[in-house]
Amino acid sequence: MWIHLYDPHAPYDPPPGVAIHTTSGYDAEIAYTDAQIDRVLTWLPAVGLKDHTFVVVTGDHGEGLGDHGERTHGMLLYESTLRVPLIVAMPGAKAEQRSEAVSLADIAPTMLRAAGLTPPADMHGRDLLGEVRLKADATYSETEYPRVAGWAPLQALTDGRWKTIRAGPATEVYDLQSDPQELHDLASSQPNVVTAMSTRIAGIRAAGGAQGAKTLSPEAEQRLRSLGYVASSGASTADNSKAPNPAGKISDWNAFEEALSTLNSDPRRAVPALEALARREPDAQLFQTTYARALKEAGQLDRAVAIYRAAARRWATDPIVLHDFAVAAREAAALAPAGAKALREEAARAEQAAITLAPSSAMAHNGLGLLAADAERPREAVAEFQRATEIDPNNASYWANLGNARRALGDRGGAEQAYRRALDVDAREADAANGLGVLLVEAQKPAEAVAWFERATAASPEFVEARLNLGIALQQSGQPARAAEIYRSILAAPAKFRREREAAAKLLASLGR
Repeated sequence: MWIHLYDPHAPYDPPPGVAIHTTSGYDAEIAYTDAQIDRVLTWLPAVGLKDHTFVVVTGDHGEGLGDHGERTHGMLLYESTLRVPLIVAMPGAKAEQRSEAVSLADIAPTMLRAAGLTPPADMHGRDLLGEVRLKADATYSETEYPRVAGWAPLQALTDGRWKTIRAGPATEVYDLQSDPQELHDLASSQPNVVTAMSTRIAGIRAAGGAQGAKTLSPEAEQRLRSLGYVASSGASTADNSKAPNPAGKISDWNAFEEALSTLNSDPRRAVPALEALARREPDAQLFQTTYARALKEAGQLDRAVAIYRAAARRWATDPIVLHDFAVAAREAAALAPAGAKALREEAARAEQAAITLAPSSAMAHNGLGLLAADAERPREAVAEFQRATEIDPNNASYWANLGNARRALGDRGGAEQAYRRALDVDAREADAANGLGVLLVEAQKPAEAVAWFERATAASPEFVEARLNLGIALQQSGQPARAAEIYRSILAAPAKFRREREAAAKLLASLGR
């Protein structure tokens, strides 16, 4: 059994009552996690499994909490984020504490040996409980995450005493025995350590296939060019010796994480901070696209499309950037009748480019389906939604979209099947519930449809179309007073629901209310 407890992650928001005996939100999250682990360890003897269970408790990373300026983790490779707890308990094994450096790579072979199995020949790592204790090897760590900000990836190697961190041509060296907090860089006074460890890091990366710029086939490049996209030299910082060390940029990263937290709760407040970061870091793909996302969610679609368009041209080999641009362009088209056709065509090219790069992108196929539905080409929409559901059958919205497209084609049975599949995946899929209601209204069963529309509006109160359909079903099933109440609520909906508001006004007038 693998139990993954994600709680000790930013933002630190422990359950009520947990923080009584702790001094920080992070400590409270740890205390809460410890309590959940205790439940498992208390359960084992209660069911007679304690003497037959091998237990490993560990973490996948630490947390910076301000050390070296890093608040969370992922950007830097100092001990604050690399050191993790490792507790190994096997029935009958003698209790002891070990001080040598070990790696998470040692866990799998240790567990296999404990179970009486021989690890595969190509599995790295050592058996930590073996009778013959092998000399601790140097442990290697890396983070590719800085690439998303246009910064240099980092690699680190430690033998338990000496530790080297490499960021492009820059190298840091620390003596962990005398300087466990890594406050004094000894690279200038330890040239032999720099040379030996840097050489070994290079060898490890070469053997493991270091990440680099994506290589496209000639066919893919030609397809991208025909769609108006060309690969940019700025698409990857893999071998860019001028890419900055993220250690010198950590304040920008902290500002980004803070803005991202704000974006998730209040997009308008996040825009100024993300705009400032995007200006300071024009080479940071993540900053540019997150700024565009904030603009889109704040309702500034024209500006969002412009930023996404620039990002899609610069990072034209990233299918996610292309898809996000397409989504923004489609949303802008819905609010700009004059330029809608051009925007939808641009969105379609972006989605097609994304599929060229990633044929199994369910998001991009779904995006093309939505664009085909907008253009009233239901047969094309069905094909794209069908492909999306084949790639990702656990996405309820893809099934709901497939149901809508099948209904537009007149395939009522296929539509119902897709709607019900959507609700099997997610019982709160509002679009599917609305679709089933529409099928019932079309079948002259408005009274039965009411419950489905109520389910849709309960799951998504902002789903104004479902609210309008609820009013229609109530009116047709002989409940005019309730229908009028629904129509009046739609008249107060935001201006972007112009079509639904106009329809509600006409229906309300037909009731003489």
